[in-house]
Amino acid sequence: MPNSHIGVDVGGTKIAAGIVRGSHAVRVTTIPTPKTGRREVVAAIVQLVKTLDGPRSTRVGIGIAGAVNAAKGIVYSSPNLPPDFKNVPLARLVARAVRRPTRIENDAKCFALAEATLGAGRGKRIVAGFTLGSGIGFGIVMDGKILHGRGGIAGELGHTTVVEDGLPCSCGQRGHLESYASGRSMTRLYRRLTGKTVNSFELERRAKDHEAAARRVVAYGAEILAIGLANAMTTFNPDIIVLGGGLSRVPIYWRPAARRASQLVPYRQFLPTPIVKAKFGSQAGLIGAALVANT
Repeated sequence: MPNSHIGVDVGGTKIAAGIVRGSHAVRVTTIPTPKTGRREVVAAIVQLVKTLDGPRSTRVGIGIAGAVNAAKGIVYSSPNLPPDFKNVPLARLVARAVRRPTRIENDAKCFALAEATLGAGRGKRIVAGFTLGSGIGFGIVMDGKILHGRGGIAGELGHTTVVEDGLPCSCGQRGHLESYASGRSMTRLYRRLTGKTVNSFELERRAKDHEAAARRVVAYGAEILAIGLANAMTTFNPDIIVLGGGLSRVPIYWRPAARRASQLVPYRQFLPTPIVKAKFGSQAGLIGAALVANT
C-alpha cells in the first residue's frame, strides 16, 4: 500500500474512520451512528472522510455490516442501521461527495482480509474470520482474495440455521447461529432466566463469579458457537480461524467453543485447525477497509 488510504468502519453505535498506512491506523476518529435515516448515516460517513482527507489519502474503503454487494457498491440491508438503509448505492454517494475513489465491503470480510493479509493469518492460504459481538459476522479469504459468491454475500455463517424454527434473528429469520451465540442473544437469554438486564461484559463477570444463570448462558452460547466453528472447518477447511470482536476478549466463551468444535468435525483431517485471537483488535475493520480501497 504505497499511499495512505482512509478506512471507515460503520457500526450500529458508532462510525470510526482513520488514515491507514500499512498495518497502522492513525488519526482514528469516531462519531455516534445516526439513528434517524439513511441520508443522515451517509452524511456522517462523508463528514468523517472529509475531516481526515489530505493530499496523501488517495482512496476510501468502507466496511459495513449486512448484505453488501462490493462489486456494485450497494448495501442491500444492514440490521444495525435505520430501517430505510436499504438498497443504498453507498460507494457512489460517498465517492461523489468526497471526490475520491470509494469501495465498500461487508465489515466481517474487511476483518478477515486484514488478518489474512497483515495479521494473525498472514502467510496462510485459506483464512476464516469470525467477528463475535452483538452479532456474528464471518469472512473467508483464499489466496489473498475475499470469497464473495454470486451475489456478494458468501460466508454468512452467522445466519446459518442451528435450531429449526428457533429464536428470532436480527435478519428476520429464526434459529440462526447469531440467534444463540452472539452477545445480544446471550444477554437476552440471561434476561429471560433472571429478569435482569446486563451487557456482555457484565455477563462474563457474573459467570467468572460462578453465578449459576450466567455460567449456564455462557456455556450454552459456547456450545452453539462450537457448531459454527466446526461448520467453518468442515465447509472451508481453512488453515486458521481468527476471532475478533468484543467477545473474542471473553476466553470463558470462545475457548470452550474452540475445544468443542474439534470434537464435532467429521474427519480427523480437519484437525488441527488453529483458532486464534486477531492481531489488530478493534482496528482490524479499518485496516481491512483500507485494503479493500486499494483493490
